[in-house]
Amino acid sequence: MIRKMKKEDLPAVKSLMQSVPKFWHEVWTDETLERGFTVSEGLSFVYEADNQIAGCIFGYNLGFRGYLGELAVYEKMRKHGIGKKLLLHLENILREQGCEIIIADAWKTAEPFYRKLGWSEPHTMLLHKKLIDK
Repeated sequence: MIRKMKKEDLPAVKSLMQSVPKFWHEVWTDETLERGFTVSEGLSFVYEADNQIAGCIFGYNLGFRGYLGELAVYEKMRKHGIGKKLLLHLENILREQGCEIIIADAWKTAEPFYRKLGWSEPHTMLLHKKLIDK
């Protein structure tokens, strides 16, 4: 079942993120997670199975486009459609809010997942710059 994320969910969401290899960055803190939740303005969701959080997604409406910040599903819960359900849920809400496109910086290993759901690379390229070196 998908529901809006609550602040009380953040410790469980952090555990989920930390369970995925290389997902949680060492510079992230509890405050980082809380800020991501707060600025999503109600576009962060969890998927519950057996009264436990099995997946989460953080979305953002930037006005001119939607953005997928983070999507994580426990390894043992993958291949059950949880990530797909979370992503389609976010896409539908952003569409209703008038977002023409949604963008994400996804792991290369997740490319087949996104492509199956109609995603493709944009006509632009993703660049990044490290602001904190650890």
